[in-house]
Amino acid sequence: MALHTYDFYRRRKYDPKWREAYISARNARIITFFIELIIVALGVQVYFYVISHNVTLKDINLVTAKDFGLYVMKNIKTALFFSLDYIKQFVKE
Repeated sequence: MALHTYDFYRRRKYDPKWREAYISARNARIITFFIELIIVALGVQVYFYVISHNVTLKDINLVTAKDFGLYVMKNIKTALFFSLDYIKQFVKE
């Protein structure tokens, strides 16, 4: 079977002949999106860590890697708590 663009599959998503191919293409597209999102988020974390901690190439070692890991975990925790607080505004108790 020849490979087609996602748009090709999307236009034929209700055609029984192309339904499986559409689902596979859609799933691949979703997975690719999340992988790209994680890569971009990690890149942003690296950028802000380097800027805020004045890291140079000479400073990169195991201690810096550990500090970066803690920095990322702290930011993930902050983002999750922010999201939970935001969602709680709309949930009636």
